[in-house]
Amino acid sequence: MSYYDPDSILTTHTKVPCTFTLSVPGLGYLSTPASTGTTNTSTSSPSPAPHPAQTTLTSGTTLPLPLWLGTLLAVSNASTPDSNPFVTLDFPPALSTTVLNALKADPVSVDVRTQSPHFYHLGTKLLELFEEEDLVDILTDTFKARAAKLADYAGHGSALAMGGRSGGGGAGSVGGEEFLRGLDETERRLFVAAHDGGASVRQWVARLKQTT
Repeated sequence: MSYYDPDSILTTHTKVPCTFTLSVPGLGYLSTPASTGTTNTSTSSPSPAPHPAQTTLTSGTTLPLPLWLGTLLAVSNASTPDSNPFVTLDFPPALSTTVLNALKADPVSVDVRTQSPHFYHLGTKLLELFEEEDLVDILTDTFKARAAKLADYAGHGSALAMGGRSGGGGAGSVGGEEFLRGLDETERRLFVAAHDGGASVRQWVARLKQTT
């Protein structure tokens, strides 16, 4: 993915849990719930709320931050190379233990698009930060298993429109439609390429038969 690739840009805006390793003055409002707008019925005068610049985001606070920002903070430190980074990153819900276990059990049954529209791109980005051989194996096996199923549906046609395209029957079962709806952006492009490629080959064979 290039710097200007839309999928890359959207992937880096995915929120990931970031835990601050030091206190940051003036950012305490980020961890404070928004005001509910309820009226104070107490007869005593309420104490004035501190100005946002006077509140501190305490060390150990976990906030969801865009991946691009969390990455910058995770590889930066306060002063010296020996200092701790500003934040530590954790895997987002899309790559939680529950999701990974489901993928290991049956990758075809998981709706990866619900987890993240750019599921594989997100995994690739995180693998640039974490050395997780198990995650590499899970994503690789998942892609292979789902690609084989995807190619089967693309080769036999699909009643489900993909990116404005529609074909004949073949994946008309509920299970097939649910699987195709759950494709992430990478898989959807692969489906369109496989579907259009197969159609082009059939058209070429038909023209060849007409000329011989």
